[in-house]
Amino acid sequence: MRAELIRKRSRPYEALARSLKLRAAPTEALLLSDGGLRVKRPAGFDWRAFSLEAFRISHRKKPESIRLLFSAHVPTYIRERLWHPSQILRKPNSANDPKRPQTTSPHLIKFYRQITCLTLNPCRFPPMDSITHAALGAAVSQSMLGRQLGRRAAIWGAAIGILPDLDMIAFPWMDTLTRLEWHRGLSHSLLFILAASPLLGWLISSIHSGKTKIIRASIAVFLVLATHVLIDAFNVYGTSVFAPLSEFRAGLNNLFIIDPLFTVCILVGLAVSLIAKSGARLRRYANLAGLALAVLYATWSFVAKSAVDSVFEKSLGERKTSVIRFMSSPTPFNTLLWRCLAETPDSFLIGYHSLLAPKRPVDFLVIPKNSDAARLLPHRRTLERLFWFSNGYLTIEPINGGFLASDWRFAEFQTSAGSKPTALFAWRIDDDGTVTPLSAKLDILARLRDIMGAML
Repeated sequence: MRAELIRKRSRPYEALARSLKLRAAPTEALLLSDGGLRVKRPAGFDWRAFSLEAFRISHRKKPESIRLLFSAHVPTYIRERLWHPSQILRKPNSANDPKRPQTTSPHLIKFYRQITCLTLNPCRFPPMDSITHAALGAAVSQSMLGRQLGRRAAIWGAAIGILPDLDMIAFPWMDTLTRLEWHRGLSHSLLFILAASPLLGWLISSIHSGKTKIIRASIAVFLVLATHVLIDAFNVYGTSVFAPLSEFRAGLNNLFIIDPLFTVCILVGLAVSLIAKSGARLRRYANLAGLALAVLYATWSFVAKSAVDSVFEKSLGERKTSVIRFMSSPTPFNTLLWRCLAETPDSFLIGYHSLLAPKRPVDFLVIPKNSDAARLLPHRRTLERLFWFSNGYLTIEPINGGFLASDWRFAEFQTSAGSKPTALFAWRIDDDGTVTPLSAKLDILARLRDIMGAML
């Protein structure tokens, strides 16, 4: 077991444990004592630089519980953050004892074997939320088969709408790289849509014999699957539309992975349609109105993207920097604040522009490419696959015991003003070639506040 305790700013955080004894000092190695075992800091380890950032935990095998007693000033720092979903923070029991340092008793954090502490990596969003896919599938199916099957058409549509994402069922039997290649691969391809549509259309017509023809049911299935793939292609994650013939991943970058307004348009129309009496005009027109609003919203996103692309292109030109390429994408849950990611020969540039503040200049954050670190990575297939998945917007940097790979297309986070940014999608590459996705709890409300502040 190896554990590391994080120190923030210039104050050392000392911890007393009943079964494990941890201590940290500003310029000394963190020592762990358990039956005489002591772990010293690696050569070249910069404690001051490391302590300025938060951490994430990558884990393997079964969990182990550790009881830690922290000194009095530590709980305030810990309470502000969720290091692990299992942590519990209780009030001190020793507050009335002046001879004992005030502690929390106990502070429980469930750690895992082979703990590795790195910089902050926020939580991941699913490639597209299942609610949107189910709602869109139900609305499309209801518009095509509602008269023949009634509300059962929406049930079929919702089930078929999430069908392509069931490729994740195979994840337990895949490594990290294979998952990146597999998801949104063959199950999101035109080949799959063309093959599945007549089969599922025949199944629907057979179950509801005499109520709908196989041709109409097949067309309905085709539209449900096609719209699933289409809205997946709206975001930066990418979709292998031409698999297995090509590895090209389509990404239009006009909507964020989850956009509540797009989903709400569909849900409201569908809900009104399902509540309305059978045969009423409201049932058909409400559903169509919801779909029309979603189409208008998607169309608006392309208009907004075109406008911000012009702003970003002008701002990059004013920097007098050689720009190889750039991409723009909306920030989470809206289409008013947009993010630019540009590539130069030696770095990536990240900037933001709000349509509500058109005169505000675009300030760019510089992310070094660390090309030399990428050359040091001995596992060429790993580098090639991550480079393919990230569409080349990838950085590699050495860390203790391996490398940190960061995909900068989605978002970046900073633990404090001026601190080193961290990519939303990142992986740890161990010296033995093992690739581990890294994640931690993200404060969604805090992120929304940041977006609103930047937007206005």
